[in-house]
Amino acid sequence: MVAFLVIGYVVVSAVRPAIENFTIEQEEASTVVFVNRYAGQILTAKDFEYPLTSEQKERMVLFVNTLSIRGSLRIFVTDAAGTVIYAQPEEGQGVVGSSLADNPDVAAALEPRRATARFKTVSSQEQEILGVKEVFVQIVPITFGTSYEVSGVVYSISRVGLLETQINAAEENMVVRIVGGLSFLYALLFIIVWRASRTIRSQSNTLESYARTLEQRVVERTKKLEESTERQIAQAKELARLKDEFVFIAAHELKAPITHLRWTLAEYFSSADAQEKAGPSVRNVMQVIQKASDSLTNLVTDLLSVARLESGTIKISVHPTDLVSVIQDAVLQFKGEAEKNKMRLELRYDTSKKSPFVLGDSERLKEVFSNLIANAIKFTPEGGRVDVTVTHMGNVLEAQVKDTGIGMDKEELSKLFTKFWRANVNIEGTGLGLWLSKELVTRMGGEISVESTKGIGSTFTVRLPVAKENGVRSEGRKA
Repeated sequence: MVAFLVIGYVVVSAVRPAIENFTIEQEEASTVVFVNRYAGQILTAKDFEYPLTSEQKERMVLFVNTLSIRGSLRIFVTDAAGTVIYAQPEEGQGVVGSSLADNPDVAAALEPRRATARFKTVSSQEQEILGVKEVFVQIVPITFGTSYEVSGVVYSISRVGLLETQINAAEENMVVRIVGGLSFLYALLFIIVWRASRTIRSQSNTLESYARTLEQRVVERTKKLEESTERQIAQAKELARLKDEFVFIAAHELKAPITHLRWTLAEYFSSADAQEKAGPSVRNVMQVIQKASDSLTNLVTDLLSVARLESGTIKISVHPTDLVSVIQDAVLQFKGEAEKNKMRLELRYDTSKKSPFVLGDSERLKEVFSNLIANAIKFTPEGGRVDVTVTHMGNVLEAQVKDTGIGMDKEELSKLFTKFWRANVNIEGTGLGLWLSKELVTRMGGEISVESTKGIGSTFTVRLPVAKENGVRSEGRKA
């Protein structure tokens, strides 16, 4: 028995660091979870901005009090730069505004977002303040939702008594378990060895039979799963094909009557005699029909583009392209409509320098900028303006379409490039133009973004890579 006790204590002494580390890791993990959960319930990312307003401080006090960290002596809360924005207890408020960014544990919490939990021996000066020689330090980064950005850090200093009790209890428990286990093992060892020789053969035969049965079951289940997966994939592909085929056929079938209708309308409006004979009431009706025909034409065109883009049948030829000329054509196309709505539509670029070509498809780029300019005119009241600018910025050419229209809030911006979504249902549109524009720009190796303020206007930015060959464009006409 003495030998068992000696062995037990030797083993426990060897693994005590592991016991201590395990206890600290468990404490760290639980602290990270409940600190971030309470932060998500009580605070927002803006509550970690220095200095705190009175309302923010009230929420921060509630948050810190809710934490109820065991044996807590001091708690500091910093912002994302390591500046202390709140301290508890109140006599610690004197450190508010100081920086903990040089603290290696705080720096690790800010980047790369690593929590810290460890014992620390305090200095003589800190002993006078805290009243203890050793403390338990926990530093927890605070994030919100699915964001990886650290909004702030909670730095807590607490007594070590409870954790030491847990570690000692775990150590004693392990001693008892090891000694008891060794004793029991010694007693059973002889019985196990004696019976093992009798049971090995029978167990081996049983396991072999079970293994064969299990292997057969696995093969059968795997085969059924593969067959089911193949059927589901085939069904999904067929549904996608039928959907694309339906949209494509429906759009094509609609084009013939729409074309016939547009020819009839064109013939009517090109004949002054026909309009005079029909009278004002018929002319008004025909104008309404013409407007509806234009909307239907745009819808069918967009549906065809979506179907071709999703099915992969649309062709995008990326080659050195004169972006300024493409935008000039798009601006000229909408000059008349802008003047009709009493707004200014202008293209501006540095005419003193030769603009480089970009990698893109001229036809698709014209479609993109036609969509952006048409939207800008559509959502801008009379008397407003739409400015189109082209700027050479290193390896990219940046084109912006800026309007003084109705603008959008954050919620609307988050849905902007979604198929069939429209910011204003009272304004005609298919809700496909911006989705198509983003898809086309992305497939040409560029990117499109938007900034908008409700009631002020929106700015759409398209960035395209500069072509390395076919370097510069010749000066074209101004729009």
